[in-house]
Order: sequence, then structure tokens, then C-alpha cells
Amino acid sequence: MTAADQIAADLRDAFRRIAAPDLKGSLALTRADVAVRDAIQGAYQANDFAAGMSRALAAIVALDDAEAAAAAEVKAAQARMAIVTEASAKAREALRQALDACGGPGVATVKSGHHKAYLKEGSTKAEITDEDALPDTYWRTKKEPARDLIRATLAQKKPVPGAALVQSPATLVITAKDR
Repeated sequence: MTAADQIAADLRDAFRRIAAPDLKGSLALTRADVAVRDAIQGAYQANDFAAGMSRALAAIVALDDAEAAAAAEVKAAQARMAIVTEASAKAREALRQALDACGGPGVATVKSGHHKAYLKEGSTKAEITDEDALPDTYWRTKKEPARDLIRATLAQKKPVPGAALVQSPATLVITAKDR
């Protein structure tokens, strides 16, 4: 087996282990869903080195497109959630004010089919009114490594106990060709 054959075999095996997005719960497959599934299958069904490499790239591009589509769906869902969350907060505050107007905690209870609402006495908390006036005893200090200083020291070939310079793995760069 040549080195190219081994690389192609390893690439096919890697793509066999990549799970396409689960489409079982979907009412209808989108073009992006089908493209991702087909691209991943194409990568692990490639017969030679060149086909394996180009199909792997095609699968990555299809996955990137699907990821962008999913991100757009998440953004839309987050926008809807923000609207519902704001409405819920306003509704809760309106009921809280109504119960408070009835006489405060312990005076009134509201019931519906399976729920009830009432006011509970609020807890106490420390509110900082002037940070500059606080004595040092009441401050926390976070201890963390100075990574920039450690990296600079190690780059100068000076030892730093408990630290070492490590090389990150090579990064895959994918660019679009001009069409």
C-alpha cells in the first residue's frame, strides 16, 4: 500500500466516524441536510487519494453551510425567546404588583387549574454603594498565570518552573476560489 493509499484509507475511516446531523426528527429534509449527508458519504466512499481529498473538502464546505444555516435558526429562535422572556417578565411583574397591592407577602394567593402564585418575603443582600470606601479586607484577589510574560520568558530560552512552550498543531485553512 502506497503512502497516498494509506492517507486515503485513513481519511475514509475518519469520515465514516463522522455522524451526519440526525434527520429522523425532521418533518422534511432540507437541501442542506441532504447535501451534508451526501457529502459525508461521498468522502468515505471515495476510491482514490484525489477523490478522497476533494470530497473531504466538499463535505467540510457543506458542513460549514449547514452550520451557518443552523446559526441563523438559533439567532431567530433567540430573538423569539427574547420577546417571550420580556413578555413573561412583564406579566410576572404585573401579577407581583397586584399581589403586593393586596397587602404584601402572605396576604393573597392566586390559583388556576394546576398553579398557584403568592408573594414571599424578599431576602437580604449586600449592596455596594461606594467601592472606594470599602476596606481591603472586603476585597478578593484573583490569582492567575501571566501567560504573556511566561511565553516571552520561555521564548528567550529562560526556564520557568511549571511551564513549557508547546507548538500548536497545523491549522487547516479553506478559502473560496474566485468563480
